[in-house]
Amino acid sequence: TVTGPCALQPILAKGEVSAMESTKAVLEATISPNPASHIFNVRVKTSKQESISIRVIDVNGKIAFTSKGMSGQTFTFGEQLNSGTYLVEVRQGDEVITLKAVKVRF
Repeated sequence: TVTGPCALQPILAKGEVSAMESTKAVLEATISPNPASHIFNVRVKTSKQESISIRVIDVNGKIAFTSKGMSGQTFTFGEQLNSGTYLVEVRQGDEVITLKAVKVRF
């Protein structure tokens, strides 16, 4: 009889993924360029098929931009933004990632 934490964890060979790990949804988002003088590109990757929403919020809490799309999509925005710091909220279902974007004037 095996007792302790080892009894509950599967032993995997290098590179194997357990069923529990493989069903966990992963939401990833990157923003570039950052800082930017003109536009930002937010690239979103996820393992789910649900729609994705993007909100860009200024330092006063005002929503400056919104968009909806799917995984693998690149969201482009920023032409209409003034110089400053913004929060970019990427949401899919209950998962949320918040990125910081800085718009500069050259």
